[in-house]
Amino acid sequence: MAKLKVKNVIIRICHKENPQGLDTLKKQLEAEGVIVIDSWQKQNFAFNHVAIERTLYLLEETLFLTDDFTFCREARENWGFVTVYLHENNRQWDFSDIGYVIEGFEEFTATDIDRIFRRYAKIPWSILETERLKVREITVKDVDALYEIYKGASVTKYTNSLYENKEDEIAYTKNYIEKVYPFFGFGMWIVIEKESGKIIGRAGFNFREGYDGMELGYVIGEHYQHKGYATEVCTAIVQYVIEEFQTTAIRALTDQRNEASVRVCEKLGMHHAGNVEIEGKVLEQYLL
Repeated sequence: MAKLKVKNVIIRICHKENPQGLDTLKKQLEAEGVIVIDSWQKQNFAFNHVAIERTLYLLEETLFLTDDFTFCREARENWGFVTVYLHENNRQWDFSDIGYVIEGFEEFTATDIDRIFRRYAKIPWSILETERLKVREITVKDVDALYEIYKGASVTKYTNSLYENKEDEIAYTKNYIEKVYPFFGFGMWIVIEKESGKIIGRAGFNFREGYDGMELGYVIGEHYQHKGYATEVCTAIVQYVIEEFQTTAIRALTDQRNEASVRVCEKLGMHHAGNVEIEGKVLEQYLL
């Protein structure tokens, strides 16, 4: 698991029964070096601005987890990063303006807490690592690197180019970060070579209107091709999606002349399922 960005978690759960799985979650967080303050167990801990500010070093690295409506309002107004535990005794309250609500802790992990914090703090999720690569969500700062990658003739031969105007690409990227990742939980991700620390391409999934299932896509920079990176990253992200989303409804579309992509699909265990025409182009369809 990647190093957690959240440094402090303040818990205020007032439900009479301790939710199953909460103690396990707290132990996971503490094992990762996160400061966990459970105000319900520490009756003498006063929840007020002074007490919190004296206890924590960096409030901007803090997530509040609560089922208490009053404390939820105070925490949101003063500190912002709040997640609500919803159950039968607090459903009458309006938590509609809270970005993240959970209904149980049995399968909730420290990584889930960190990912919620990252959404609030606008920090990209770390998706996975392979032997040679790291995969994470895109940031606006990555746009320059993508333009360098898309200069390669072999990159744009079978895929669409970026916007001609970089400002348009930046605007598109900002919108993608704000709307696609939070809504779907996946998208096109950045691929980084561990050894050099450089961005070498991107890979991930999207939905294409009019088609069922998730569509696999990838781009590897010209200088990093013929090293097995495409197969390595695609194998890892396909397995990630199968485990995270409990689905094998994965498809890929590729130009019939793109022999390299056809080989990647075959290595992934995908089978040819005929041709489809999209925007005047005939593409080969592969299904998992």
